[in-house]
Amino acid sequence: TPIRLRSDDYVVYETEFQTRCATVVLIDMSGSMARYGKYATTKKVAMALQSMVRTQYPQDSLQLVGFYTYANVLTERELLDSAPKPVSMFDSRINLRFDLDNLPKRVPQHFTNIDAGLRLARNLLGRQAANNKQIIIVTDGEPTAHIEGRELVLMYPPSKKTSQATLNEAKRCAAAGIRVSSFALIDDPYYLGLVNFVEEMARVSGGVAAYCGADDLGKFVFDSFLGGRRVRKTIH
Repeated sequence: TPIRLRSDDYVVYETEFQTRCATVVLIDMSGSMARYGKYATTKKVAMALQSMVRTQYPQDSLQLVGFYTYANVLTERELLDSAPKPVSMFDSRINLRFDLDNLPKRVPQHFTNIDAGLRLARNLLGRQAANNKQIIIVTDGEPTAHIEGRELVLMYPPSKKTSQATLNEAKRCAAAGIRVSSFALIDDPYYLGLVNFVEEMARVSGGVAAYCGADDLGKFVFDSFLGGRRVRKTIH
């Protein structure tokens, strides 16, 4: 029987002064999220967090962004109806470039573009007047897509070039006073590439990184959200 998460499952007692907080949750919609119920659990956690913000912190704002080959804002209904993008390429090595101003009709959707997700989140938070701003990322893979100028770049296996582009964007988020928390869903205990990447993203952004199974995701995300409400990030 699937476990249904509700905001009531996370009862929090806080006495310290709370300041308004704006949050963007970045949700991995790449093809690998379909395995082991990872995407279904992530959706439940995001919906429960949205419910908690609405009922307990109505002065806050929380937006949901799905990232895959691209990134886009999701309403609650769109998130509820969404699914990971199906894998459409099975080549052992992929290196593709697309002109963002003249995209073909068919572009593989299942890649992991954390760079695009961070860019969109930074732009969304830049419009908010909140004292505290944070991005919470849930992903199960290293980035395999990034943006160069007006080009979309897809690379598999994960490349240093894509990782560096993503880390550079994480630094821009930090420079804008945004707290970045990254949660790696690990289904293989020997998959150190993703662990190393999220730890490096935490290092360059001064943020938070953790890796966990899908069953523990709710606790990690809720704890991070509440921690981000208390810690005001200064702009360097």
